[in-house]
Amino acid sequence: MAQDLITAIGDRSIAGLTLEAAFRRLSGPVNAPIKFKITRQGQHDPLVIAFAREAVPSHSVELQVRIADGKLVVEATGRWSILDFEKGQPTSVAVFSNDEFHVENGDHTRIAFTRDAAGKVSGAVLNPGPFEQRGALAR
Repeated sequence: MAQDLITAIGDRSIAGLTLEAAFRRLSGPVNAPIKFKITRQGQHDPLVIAFAREAVPSHSVELQVRIADGKLVVEATGRWSILDFEKGQPTSVAVFSNDEFHVENGDHTRIAFTRDAAGKVSGAVLNPGPFEQRGALAR
């Protein structure tokens, strides 16, 4: 429900973890049990919800990147939107480093551009790190 707070994944607290670290706790073998401890407003005791892990389907994420009004704008155009990028809704991103940008007022989703041997942009990495998704430049 709205305003529920997940406080533990498995039997371990997620207090102080980054979103990326919390996601790592979700992974495991298909059909293996996992549980969430949830604090709900107005209830004294936390809820514990247990379920079996499912296989994560492969999704097609397509992001369109363009310049609009002098700002880099990203829009999800594939079958599946991700984090800060709602399908069909342009999202402005801010400079994070020389080749990396992030959504300022969202969950700080990052896009890093990759370059070929000649230095031309050849692709992008969405959320560089253990759960990154790599993509090639579509022309």
